[in-house]
Amino acid sequence: MKFTRSWIYVCAALCAGLVTSSVSAEELVEETVDEELVEELVAEESSAQKADFGGFHLNSSLAIRPLPIGLALRTQGGFKKGLFESGSPLLSGTYVDGGISTSLSPAAFWAGPYLEFLPVAVLKLKVSANFMTYFGTWGYLYVPQDAAQDWSLDALSASAEQGLGQSTTGMMVEAEATPQMKVGRVVFQAPTTFGWMKMDVADNFYEPIYDLFFAPEDTYWVTRPTLGYILGENPAESFLLLGARWEHTSIANSGVVRDTVGVLFNWKMPSRYLSWGDPSLSGFGGVHVDHPNRGEISPYLGIQVGVTIN
Repeated sequence: MKFTRSWIYVCAALCAGLVTSSVSAEELVEETVDEELVEELVAEESSAQKADFGGFHLNSSLAIRPLPIGLALRTQGGFKKGLFESGSPLLSGTYVDGGISTSLSPAAFWAGPYLEFLPVAVLKLKVSANFMTYFGTWGYLYVPQDAAQDWSLDALSASAEQGLGQSTTGMMVEAEATPQMKVGRVVFQAPTTFGWMKMDVADNFYEPIYDLFFAPEDTYWVTRPTLGYILGENPAESFLLLGARWEHTSIANSGVVRDTVGVLFNWKMPSRYLSWGDPSLSGFGGVHVDHPNRGEISPYLGIQVGVTIN
């Protein structure tokens, strides 16, 4: 397998991982750190090298979250092809990438195709579809027994203890646009996702991967402006990305609105630490502000270990 990286991938690590999703009590969660790590932050790389990257790739990551507790194994495999041989900063490093992604946890399994397109360096586009199966374990999928939209941590813990999870299936389709730029070692991204989800349940439900409350059929949008700085003498070998993020989520039919602010990090470890892949450690710590039913200030912490297989 062939895997070449550029500064754009630093942005990808900054954007996606750094903990897009959330999970709930004693279960899973997909803390998507969509790792495409750096091999080259260096201007000395020729434009032909940048345009020639491609081939099959496979990424795997283990997501762990302490508040609330969550665990998930995520994989993404596909084929990537560079688009242009150009010295232009806007066109070098552009690509098209398509394949299959999966997420497996003690509570659920997701799988489906994706297509990612970087037509210019400052804009990344992605569409994906996921077919979802919930096993009914660990209290998920959680559908409250009364009309109250109670998805507090206490309610989720009680659901797990009483075995109230529902086994069911569903589908989700998402489209994402990510404006992005890099000036020196400062990187900025503002990924914005529009999604549709349909679940085979009778009433509103709590979805543990997104840590949100949905109607049986719902649409939503999420935006995550993120500003970061890259540390490290040789980023091609190892780097530390530090940044700040604000996330705003709005769901149409359930009426849920949520804001989260905090700081993130992404440490691309030296390749000598692992002979068969490139390890990384990412995380996000912050607070939900005016959470719908967890109070004005609700803490959040997510950690993810990732490995890019070469």
